[in-house]
Amino acid sequence: MSTKLALMLGKGHKEITNYVAQMEDKLCYPSHDVRLLAEVTQDVKQKIANLGLDPHDTTASELYHALQAKFGKDAGLTDKALSVGPGDGFEARISRAIEICQHVIPKTELWALKPTKARSLLRELPPKKLMKQFGYRSVESMLKRENIGELYLMAPYVESTAWQANFARLTAHLPSNDYGLQPINFVQPQPDKWSSASQPPDLNICNQQTGSLSVWPAKSLASAPVITLSLMLLRSAAQLGVKADFKSLAVVHPSLHWWTNASHLISLHDDKPVSLNIHDVSHNQLNSLAHEESAAHHGAKALWDELASRYNSMSDDLGQVVEDEISNLMPAEMAKEYSQG
Repeated sequence: MSTKLALMLGKGHKEITNYVAQMEDKLCYPSHDVRLLAEVTQDVKQKIANLGLDPHDTTASELYHALQAKFGKDAGLTDKALSVGPGDGFEARISRAIEICQHVIPKTELWALKPTKARSLLRELPPKKLMKQFGYRSVESMLKRENIGELYLMAPYVESTAWQANFARLTAHLPSNDYGLQPINFVQPQPDKWSSASQPPDLNICNQQTGSLSVWPAKSLASAPVITLSLMLLRSAAQLGVKADFKSLAVVHPSLHWWTNASHLISLHDDKPVSLNIHDVSHNQLNSLAHEESAAHHGAKALWDELASRYNSMSDDLGQVVEDEISNLMPAEMAKEYSQG
């Protein structure tokens, strides 16, 4: 069991074996690893059948391409429902993706720089290359007209390492009253102003200081499905510590319901996992990856989180039982002291 889990999770066999052994021993052998593996296997078979394939005779390649086809069809239906057509470019698509994410992510505030302070810092150390990139001669004009979040997102890719080092020193010891709870700043990038900047390997970008996030307007995303861009924005949000209610994403189109309970599902074929996680499927399709090159890390993380949550939940329950027993056997004050220790 540990061998299969390790392969599905992309972790070392020894690491998984030790973790499972410790948790099973601690919690009186509930066999959560065995139960979870059995559930995943059964759920994967059901998903394969939903795709019109034989659950008992489907190769990894067949499943992988069926998932790609399913996602492509669902993405097309979603674009159509959002009135996004083949002629619509990146700006129209990212705009709709931002609208979706604002609906999917609960109203969340992040601990970030107050907008006035964020502007004053750039005023104190003007980002001259960024000003040139945006077509401004004065920092004041730029700060007046541009989204402060977009400026903070772009600065690391435009300004020199010396400027970035100076800016890091400037912001290193700011007092807490320069920060406050701020709404997430979803930035709609302006492709014409980003085009000459060096494109990063990771197109999901965010800035913790201002609570800003976006997707780099790469040429490869010019006709990307709205659902793909939405998933990328959600990954940027996750980097800021914001969790999305993925089930709400299915409200966009009924076809997306199929993916909502597949986040932690991984099918193991000849030691090569096939992830049913929509983030992995979307990433693989966007980058035209063959099965042998495909990513499965989002599915692996979701599966690991599911296993850990089952053990942690039982551990919490067991801890409560122990505390209750202590309270019954000891005087109240002594029991309180013991539980706190």
